[in-house]
Amino acid sequence: MPAHDHWFNEFKGEITTDHREILERARRPNHNGEWSFNHAVARTRQFYTERFTGYARCNSITLDELKVLLKMIETFATDAFPGS
Repeated sequence: MPAHDHWFNEFKGEITTDHREILERARRPNHNGEWSFNHAVARTRQFYTERFTGYARCNSITLDELKVLLKMIETFATDAFPGS
């Protein structure tokens, strides 16, 4: 397996796990008012966009793989997320 396949599959797994976790957290009551779903989604999208773009710049993932990951980020925490 080429090295970039390893990173690509690992990143897909990470964002899928975070997608599930943030939706699960959103279902729980927010008793102290310190957690904002919209803020958490925006920060997570920003984090992953910067991270994956950096990995593509150093050729750890291909541009096609970056496109797939960016689409996952775009649909993160929505019903349009792959596998939702």
